Amino acid sequence: MTLAEYQLAIPACILLTVCVSVWALLTTKRVRTLIVLVPILVTAGYGSFSSVYSILGYPTEAHFKTEHVYLHHRVDKDADRIYVWALTDRRTPRAFSIPYDEETERKLRTAQEKSEQGIPQIIEDVEGRRHREAGDRNKSIRVYDFDMSAGISK
Repeated sequence: MTLAEYQLAIPACILLTVCVSVWALLTTKRVRTLIVLVPILVTAGYGSFSSVYSILGYPTEAHFKTEHVYLHHRVDKDADRIYVWALTDRRTPRAFSIPYDEETERKLRTAQEKSEQGIPQIIEDVEGRRHREAGDRNKSIRVYDFDMSAGISK
């Protein structure tokens, strides 16, 4: 099976298992069993479903909580998203999905140009703290040069 087939098969199997289990429980006469096991099965099914999608490698919509080293980005105006690849503090690459806006696209284009010139770029979500409180995600980001000689960002 290919990854695309697993993408549909795994959640379908989880949903089928939860439905059959709930149906089997509903046919019992024990009310206490129903009260305890139905919420557990529904929660387990939802948790399994969301876990499968998180391990498939799709970009996360999590916030840039710390500074990351910029690697690459791709703009998808049709989906109104910008996909950013960056190195985390553990030096592992991670994909982020952030809402599209022209200012962010301009900043990331500049970061890409500097990165291609050999100047490492740092990306962080400075204004996001304010926007997160208002309910917006990664509304604006900050991109700046990394000073490799000092070992700290400037």
